Amino acid sequence: MMLMMLWIVLMLPSDSIRVAGYFCDFEALRRFHDQAVQAVEVGGFREDVLALALTNYYLTGCGMAYKLDEDTLKFYIDEALEALMDFDSEGSDADVQAFISLFAGMRINFTGFPKLLTYTKMSSKALKAGKEADSTNPRIWLAEGISKFHTPKAFGGGPDKAMPILKRTLKLFENRENQDYLKDWGNEIAILYTAMCYVELGDTASAIREAREGVKRYPNYKRLTKFYEKLKGSISTGKERAR
Repeated sequence: MMLMMLWIVLMLPSDSIRVAGYFCDFEALRRFHDQAVQAVEVGGFREDVLALALTNYYLTGCGMAYKLDEDTLKFYIDEALEALMDFDSEGSDADVQAFISLFAGMRINFTGFPKLLTYTKMSSKALKAGKEADSTNPRIWLAEGISKFHTPKAFGGGPDKAMPILKRTLKLFENRENQDYLKDWGNEIAILYTAMCYVELGDTASAIREAREGVKRYPNYKRLTKFYEKLKGSISTGKERAR
C-alpha cells in the first residue's frame, strides 16, 4: 500500500512533460527527469518508464538543438535505452519499442563505425517487435517514418519513403482512443515530419497546409510553429522577389 501511494505521488503527467519539451524548458525537464528516475527506481511501473523516456527524448532533442555537450546527450539516450530494455526485454510493448527505436536513431548521431551498426540493428529490431506487439500503434510507425526520413536514399531512405509511413501514422492517430499514459503524443511530431517531407519533395503549398492545421491543434509546439512561420516567410520572400 505504501509503495502504491508513493508511486501515485511520483507519477508525472505526460502533458506536463510535453509542455516543458515544447518550450525546451531545461529547468523543468531536468526536474521531471530526476522525479522520473526516482519513480523508476522505486516502482518501475510502465508509466514511470515512459515518463523517463518522454523526458529524456525532449532533453536529447532540445539538447541537440541548443548544442549541449555530446557526453550529456549520450547519457540521456543511454539511460533511457537501459530503462526501456530492462522493462520490456521480450519486446511485447509497442510504445516502449517505439522509444527504443527513436533513441537508437538518436544515438547514431554520436556513434561511428562499427558501433553505428549496433544501433541501426537495435532500431530495426525494435520496429519489428513493436509492429508484432501492436501494428495499430501509431508511435511505432512514427519511429519508422522518422528513421526513413533521416536515412540516406542510397540506404533505402528519404522523404519519398517516409511520407506514406507518416501518413499512415496520422491515420492511426485519428482512429486511436487516447486513454493511455502518452495520450496522443507523437501526433504533433508526425505532422511536423509530414510537412518536412512535403518541403523536401517540392510541394510547399501542401507543407504549409499540413503545418497550419498542426499549429491550430498544437499551438504550444514551438518546433512546429517556427517551421510554419519559416515556410510562410519563404513564400512571402518569393512573392517580393517576383515583383
